[in-house]
Amino acid sequence: MKTINSQITIMKSIFIFISLLLLMDVSTVIAQNDSLKKPVYRCNIELINPTNHIEGDIIDIEDSFLVVNKSYIKNKEKLLMDNFQLMKIPSIRIDEVSAWKKGSAGRGLLIGSLTGAFVGSLVALATYKEPPDGSWIVISKGETILGGTIFGFVSGGLIGLVIGSIRIKIPINGKQDKFDSARKQYQSYLN
Repeated sequence: MKTINSQITIMKSIFIFISLLLLMDVSTVIAQNDSLKKPVYRCNIELINPTNHIEGDIIDIEDSFLVVNKSYIKNKEKLLMDNFQLMKIPSIRIDEVSAWKKGSAGRGLLIGSLTGAFVGSLVALATYKEPPDGSWIVISKGETILGGTIFGFVSGGLIGLVIGSIRIKIPINGKQDKFDSARKQYQSYLN
Protein backbone atom coordinates (compact mmCIF):
# COMPACT_ATOMS: atom_id res chain seq x y z
CA MET A 1 0.00 0.00 0.00
CA LYS A 2 2.87 2.35 0.81
CA THR A 3 4.45 1.91 -2.65
CA ILE A 4 1.17 2.73 -4.41
CA ASN A 5 0.83 5.95 -2.38
CA SER A 6 4.42 6.92 -3.16
CA GLN A 7 3.86 6.25 -6.87
CA ILE A 8 0.74 8.41 -6.81
CA THR A 9 2.71 11.16 -5.06
CA ILE A 10 5.45 10.97 -7.69
CA MET A 11 2.91 11.08 -10.52
CA LYS A 12 1.24 14.12 -8.95
CA SER A 13 4.62 15.83 -8.65
CA ILE A 14 5.43 15.12 -12.30
CA PHE A 15 2.01 16.43 -13.36
CA ILE A 16 2.51 19.62 -11.33
CA PHE A 17 6.02 20.05 -12.81
CA ILE A 18 4.76 19.70 -16.39
CA SER A 19 1.85 22.06 -15.66
CA LEU A 20 4.24 24.68 -14.28
CA LEU A 21 6.49 24.38 -17.33
CA LEU A 22 3.52 24.89 -19.64
CA LEU A 23 2.32 27.83 -17.53
CA MET A 24 5.78 29.45 -17.70
CA ASP A 25 5.82 28.96 -21.48
CA VAL A 26 2.37 30.54 -21.90
CA SER A 27 3.24 33.44 -19.58
CA THR A 28 6.37 34.28 -21.56
CA VAL A 29 4.35 34.36 -24.78
CA ILE A 30 1.74 36.63 -23.21
CA ALA A 31 4.41 38.87 -21.69
CA GLN A 32 5.81 39.74 -25.12
CA ASN A 33 4.21 43.02 -26.11
CA ASP A 34 5.81 42.97 -29.54
CA SER A 35 5.81 39.52 -31.12
CA LEU A 36 7.96 40.74 -34.02
CA LYS A 37 10.69 42.05 -31.75
CA LYS A 38 13.86 40.11 -32.36
CA PRO A 39 16.59 39.46 -29.81
CA VAL A 40 19.46 41.89 -29.49
CA TYR A 41 22.85 40.42 -30.31
CA ARG A 42 26.32 41.60 -29.47
CA CYS A 43 29.12 40.70 -31.89
CA ASN A 44 32.87 40.33 -31.64
CA ILE A 45 34.75 40.69 -34.92
CA GLU A 46 38.24 39.20 -34.96
CA LEU A 47 40.39 40.86 -37.58
CA ILE A 48 43.15 39.25 -39.66
CA ASN A 49 45.67 41.08 -37.47
CA PRO A 50 45.59 38.74 -34.41
CA THR A 51 45.91 41.53 -31.85
CA ASN A 52 42.85 43.35 -33.14
CA HIS A 53 39.18 42.77 -32.49
CA ILE A 54 36.09 44.95 -32.48
CA GLU A 55 33.09 44.43 -30.24
CA GLY A 56 29.77 46.01 -31.08
CA ASP A 57 26.41 45.73 -32.76
CA ILE A 58 26.14 44.97 -36.48
CA ILE A 59 24.14 47.87 -37.92
CA ASP A 60 24.30 47.15 -41.65
CA ILE A 61 25.73 44.71 -44.19
CA GLU A 62 27.04 46.05 -47.47
CA ASP A 63 28.53 44.16 -50.42
CA SER A 64 31.96 43.79 -48.89
CA PHE A 65 31.64 45.61 -45.55
CA LEU A 66 30.13 45.13 -42.12
CA VAL A 67 29.00 48.35 -40.47
CA VAL A 68 29.43 48.04 -36.71
CA ASN A 69 28.44 50.36 -33.89
CA LYS A 70 31.21 50.11 -31.29
CA SER A 71 29.27 51.95 -28.56
CA TYR A 72 27.16 49.89 -26.18
CA ILE A 73 23.45 50.71 -26.51
CA LYS A 74 21.29 49.56 -23.63
CA ASN A 75 18.01 51.12 -24.67
CA LYS A 76 17.44 51.59 -28.39
CA GLU A 77 14.45 53.90 -27.87
CA LYS A 78 16.64 56.49 -26.12
CA LEU A 79 19.35 56.31 -28.77
CA LEU A 80 20.82 59.59 -29.94
CA MET A 81 22.87 59.94 -33.11
CA ASP A 82 25.93 61.14 -31.19
CA ASN A 83 26.00 57.80 -29.32
CA PHE A 84 27.08 56.03 -32.50
CA GLN A 85 30.70 55.05 -33.04
CA LEU A 86 30.27 53.53 -36.49
CA MET A 87 33.03 51.59 -38.16
CA LYS A 88 33.06 50.07 -41.64
CA ILE A 89 35.03 46.84 -41.68
CA PRO A 90 36.00 45.39 -45.08
CA SER A 91 35.47 41.66 -45.50
CA ILE A 92 39.13 41.09 -46.42
CA ARG A 93 40.13 42.20 -42.89
CA ILE A 94 37.62 39.95 -41.04
CA ASP A 95 38.92 36.65 -39.71
CA GLU A 96 35.89 35.55 -37.65
CA VAL A 97 32.61 36.95 -36.37
CA SER A 98 31.15 35.62 -33.12
CA ALA A 99 27.72 36.61 -31.85
CA TRP A 100 25.73 36.12 -28.65
CA LYS A 101 22.44 37.35 -27.25
CA LYS A 102 22.74 40.15 -24.74
CA GLY A 103 22.00 38.85 -21.22
CA SER A 104 21.82 35.19 -22.27
CA ALA A 105 24.36 34.01 -19.67
CA GLY A 106 22.39 35.55 -16.80
CA ARG A 107 19.11 34.26 -18.18
CA GLY A 108 20.62 30.77 -18.53
CA LEU A 109 21.91 30.91 -14.95
CA LEU A 110 18.50 31.95 -13.60
CA ILE A 111 16.46 29.41 -15.58
CA GLY A 112 18.98 26.62 -14.90
CA SER A 113 19.08 27.33 -11.17
CA LEU A 114 15.32 27.41 -10.73
CA THR A 115 14.73 24.34 -12.89
CA GLY A 116 17.57 22.48 -11.17
CA ALA A 117 16.23 23.32 -7.72
CA PHE A 118 12.76 22.10 -8.66
CA VAL A 119 13.99 18.88 -10.27
CA GLY A 120 16.47 18.26 -7.43
CA SER A 121 13.73 18.55 -4.81
CA LEU A 122 11.45 16.21 -6.80
CA VAL A 123 14.21 13.61 -7.16
CA ALA A 124 15.06 13.85 -3.47
CA LEU A 125 11.40 13.45 -2.56
CA ALA A 126 10.96 10.47 -4.88
CA THR A 127 14.07 8.63 -3.69
CA TYR A 128 13.77 9.25 0.05
CA LYS A 129 13.73 6.14 2.26
CA GLU A 130 13.19 6.04 6.00
CA PRO A 131 16.42 5.09 7.77
CA PRO A 132 16.30 1.73 9.59
CA ASP A 133 15.94 1.75 13.36
CA GLY A 134 19.26 2.00 15.22
CA SER A 135 21.02 3.88 12.37
CA TRP A 136 23.95 6.07 13.28
CA ILE A 137 23.07 8.63 10.65
CA VAL A 138 19.47 9.78 10.56
CA ILE A 139 18.47 12.17 7.78
CA SER A 140 14.91 13.43 7.76
CA LYS A 141 12.74 13.83 4.69
CA GLY A 142 13.02 17.62 4.87
CA GLU A 143 16.81 17.51 5.05
CA THR A 144 16.90 15.20 2.03
CA ILE A 145 14.67 17.55 0.02
CA LEU A 146 16.76 20.56 1.07
CA GLY A 147 19.96 18.79 0.01
CA GLY A 148 18.44 17.83 -3.35
CA THR A 149 17.20 21.37 -3.87
CA ILE A 150 20.61 22.90 -3.14
CA PHE A 151 22.42 20.37 -5.32
CA GLY A 152 19.95 20.92 -8.17
CA PHE A 153 20.14 24.71 -7.79
CA VAL A 154 23.94 24.77 -8.05
CA SER A 155 24.32 22.14 -10.79
CA GLY A 156 21.39 23.51 -12.84
CA GLY A 157 22.76 27.03 -12.53
CA LEU A 158 26.19 25.96 -13.77
CA ILE A 159 24.69 24.07 -16.71
CA GLY A 160 22.45 27.04 -17.57
CA LEU A 161 25.41 29.42 -17.37
CA VAL A 162 27.48 27.27 -19.72
CA ILE A 163 24.61 26.93 -22.21
CA GLY A 164 23.79 30.65 -22.01
CA SER A 165 27.42 31.60 -22.65
CA ILE A 166 27.64 29.79 -25.98
CA ARG A 167 28.72 32.01 -28.85
CA ILE A 168 27.93 31.45 -32.51
CA LYS A 169 31.11 31.68 -34.59
CA ILE A 170 31.22 32.42 -38.30
CA PRO A 171 34.66 32.00 -39.92
CA ILE A 172 35.42 34.42 -42.79
CA ASN A 173 39.24 34.19 -43.05
CA GLY A 174 39.36 37.37 -45.16
CA LYS A 175 37.57 35.71 -48.10
CA GLN A 176 34.74 37.46 -49.93
CA ASP A 177 32.97 34.22 -50.90
CA LYS A 178 32.71 33.15 -47.23
CA PHE A 179 31.48 36.64 -46.35
CA ASP A 180 28.76 36.39 -49.03
CA SER A 181 27.69 32.88 -47.99
CA ALA A 182 27.35 33.99 -44.36
CA ARG A 183 25.23 37.04 -45.27
CA LYS A 184 21.93 35.40 -44.18
CA GLN A 185 23.41 34.59 -40.80
CA TYR A 186 24.53 38.19 -40.39
CA GLN A 187 21.02 39.41 -41.23
CA SER A 188 19.68 37.71 -38.10
CA TYR A 189 22.20 39.63 -35.95
CA LEU A 190 21.31 43.09 -37.27
CA ASN A 191 20.21 45.44 -34.50
